[in-house]
Amino acid sequence: MRDVNSSSVVLSLCILMALQMAVLLHSPKTPNDVASLMKSCDSLNSAQLRALLCNYYPAPGERTLSSELVGHLVMNAASVVDAQLQEEGHNVTVEEPADLGLPFLVPEDGYSCEFVRGMPAGLVEFVDQFAGQSCECFASF
Repeated sequence: MRDVNSSSVVLSLCILMALQMAVLLHSPKTPNDVASLMKSCDSLNSAQLRALLCNYYPAPGERTLSSELVGHLVMNAASVVDAQLQEEGHNVTVEEPADLGLPFLVPEDGYSCEFVRGMPAGLVEFVDQFAGQSCECFASF
């Protein structure tokens, strides 16, 4: 069983990768953008990048991804991220570990969502900054 810190690290890495995927999908994807795309997705391994980009459907008015662009990004991930994963003894897979460990699922500090009521201060202001962008939020309170 992982300890609390190990579970937090795994969750943090999963969130980082999800954010990097979102940035990658939202960014311009032309041959001129290869360097910035490589920097923006430096935690994604080659299998994850290949799966994401090969299943990507361009937005209306956006050009389809060239196989050259996909190849550059995948080769970069293979030489950097995959090498590091293999050095640490991990396999290069699309999926992330599903086991977050009990301390993450049931925190030891007594925090529970059952104790939290209402909206946290600043939530409305935080959500308002995204209003009008291509992000819509729905919630029921």
